[in-house]
Amino acid sequence: MHAARSLAAILVVHAVAAGPALKPVTAAAPAAAPLVLSASDLYEGFEARKVVLDKAAEHLLLDPRVFSHGKERAGRAVTDVVDLLPAPHGLGDDCQTAEAVDIEVAAEVPAGAAVRVEARSGAMFFAQTGWSAWRELGGMKGRLAPQAGRYVQVRL
Repeated sequence: MHAARSLAAILVVHAVAAGPALKPVTAAAPAAAPLVLSASDLYEGFEARKVVLDKAAEHLLLDPRVFSHGKERAGRAVTDVVDLLPAPHGLGDDCQTAEAVDIEVAAEVPAGAAVRVEARSGAMFFAQTGWSAWRELGGMKGRLAPQAGRYVQVRL
């Protein structure tokens, strides 16, 4: 039996806004406070496959059952769709587009393990048409630009 692989993940998302009703904002002055997602938030998000939370809900663990069934040795966590721009009266304006989003993952990655960070963006919250393809950030930190809209999803 293999030991569980621990991944303490904290995801930080900074939006850089631009749009018809918004002034462009630089990365030094993000449009809003950063969004921080804990391991528990990631587990309870859009998709959590072949991962489990530890008892303290502070770490995502590769589910030990993946070593006893099948050949795939990877887990996945996908965030819910995140609206990067302010939504007056609770309604997002699909015509507004975030210029870019800075994404950073803070994780304790054990020896022999790796984390791939991918992101995509789109203009419509519910419809998946018009969303960009998943793009790998090339590390634990990166910028997704240009954006295909005001919404983003991150996949680990």
